[in-house]
Amino acid sequence: MSQFSVYLKYCPNRAAADAVVKRIERILPEGGRVDILLVTDKQYGEVKSYRRRAKQPQKNGPEQFVLL
Repeated sequence: MSQFSVYLKYCPNRAAADAVVKRIERILPEGGRVDILLVTDKQYGEVKSYRRRAKQPQKNGPEQFVLL
């Protein structure tokens, strides 16, 4: 176990993910620790979730929005 809190941020592409990583690097306090794991949509789709020993239904990815 390596975490106290886990946060998830969806990014539609690698460029957006890189921008989030850079922002985190800028605001990380002295002595702070953040581990970042980049996961593709396909990899996230294979996540297995268990609660109280019962398998939970698979989560769908976030809905995509189109701005025109």
